[in-house]
Amino acid sequence: MSIDRNLVFYRAGLLDPAQTIEFEEQLAASPELRERLEALDARWTPEVDVETPNWRIPPPGLGVGASAGLPEVFSESTLRPGDRFQIRIDPLPTPERRQIVILRRQTRSWEVVYPTRPDQAATLKDLSRDEDGSYRLDLSAQTPGGRQRWAVALPWVDSLVDWSRSEAERWDRLQEAVSTGQIPVASVEIDVEEALAAG
Repeated sequence: MSIDRNLVFYRAGLLDPAQTIEFEEQLAASPELRERLEALDARWTPEVDVETPNWRIPPPGLGVGASAGLPEVFSESTLRPGDRFQIRIDPLPTPERRQIVILRRQTRSWEVVYPTRPDQAATLKDLSRDEDGSYRLDLSAQTPGGRQRWAVALPWVDSLVDWSRSEAERWDRLQEAVSTGQIPVASVEIDVEEALAAG
């Protein structure tokens, strides 16, 4: 990624948290880079339609209030669509009050894949545990193949999700809480083979 693109993405808030930290360190060390940012600010038009991600999920390995270990794969070869993998989540206090929200990164945004209705709600306490106390969450690789990012957010039960609102709006408060680091969230990446063509 070029430095000019980094400047634009930084000013628009489009960098991942880890990229933002790295870029701010570069800004602190480089007077020239700071001048270029000031020049960009002088001609910046806030009304420009820059698509902002609808969720600010930390990159894999950098959780906020929670962490998830490397995914464990339950197949003898590379993951294929439908294969099971497991995420381990560090212990948290009052697990019975932590709702599980599973998200998957799509092309330009994150999509909530669980829960999709109120009666599906599960808590951290519902998951099985390892000897070290970590929780095990089983998921299935999806199509299309390639690199997939998954995330787990753990809001308090009966908070931040408004099922009375439309699908496009019901997650707004949860998105804000994730973006500002108010609730535990962690993410992982997996690589999935392309599905074999039928025939």
